[in-house]
Amino acid sequence: MVIVSLSWSVKEPVSISQRRITILLLATLTPFVHSISLQAVPAVIPADHWVSSSQITAVVKSQFLLAISGRQVNFADDDSVGYLSVTAVNTDSDGVAQTVYYAGDAAREVKITATAKQS
Repeated sequence: MVIVSLSWSVKEPVSISQRRITILLLATLTPFVHSISLQAVPAVIPADHWVSSSQITAVVKSQFLLAISGRQVNFADDDSVGYLSVTAVNTDSDGVAQTVYYAGDAAREVKITATAKQS
């Protein structure tokens, strides 16, 4: 992101030589990962031997609250019975990365985490 500041001064009578335009580049800011939101749909699934699944969606946003595209997101779960279809996914143009969690054969609470690399 580039922030541009314009200023000029005008004296009477106005001529081209009397106008001055200054462009000041204040900063070029590189977006960095500020937040990751994570959602599971559905949030509760039956333990039915890897038949039921939940769509896991991570949305990665910058310090400007804009989507970050092309950023790798790593998904992990604390479950030794169920599994994630993919564990590393790049975000799309909307900052979205998705995977699918498949339930195993035992009822339990599963913690799924998503982390994104800064660059």
